[in-house]
Amino acid sequence: MPNAALPTPTRKRIYRVAALLLPLALSVQALYFTWVYASLPSPMPACDLVLIYSGNEDRTEFFREWTGPRPIFLFSGEDYNSWKLKREVESGKPFLLENRARTTDQNARYCAPMILRTGAKRVVLALPWYHLPRALFLTRYYLLGRGISVTPYATTPLPSGWFFRPFFWEEMVKFWGSLGRIALSWVGVENWPPPSSSY
Repeated sequence: MPNAALPTPTRKRIYRVAALLLPLALSVQALYFTWVYASLPSPMPACDLVLIYSGNEDRTEFFREWTGPRPIFLFSGEDYNSWKLKREVESGKPFLLENRARTTDQNARYCAPMILRTGAKRVVLALPWYHLPRALFLTRYYLLGRGISVTPYATTPLPSGWFFRPFFWEEMVKFWGSLGRIALSWVGVENWPPPSSSY
């Protein structure tokens, strides 16, 4: 049976190309994250819809403390349900809910058609600072070509020395997982990895 392994020179060329491309890709990614952080607006701009994805923290406080004219609020994530949003329901303040998403990719993918149905043209993505670059990329990707602007807004302040924070490096890794999820969705794979883990 013939040996199917690649010849040694070919393998070496592949390793050399990978060694060049990997640092380049990481550098571009770090520049993108830096650009997002440098472009964060303050105060929050006027908008038609505020988009909030679920996470480890209580991200509904931003909704409860809102004063003045209210845009549409859209909460996304399987963590959001009528019990968790009980105070929001009792407040009588209107909001939309998407509660199937387990990952940031699903947040963006499932919310895109809901945003289109509202007719909103100016969307603010309101999340903690570390989650914004990845969530912004995915949200803009799924709304690409729809004439909808998506502006990031940090609900927690960007800390000094953010480049050295564990949250930043965790998001750098998760970004590549999200790109993989986009590719998997193209072939009909919705939930990967299994429900025991999500990000």
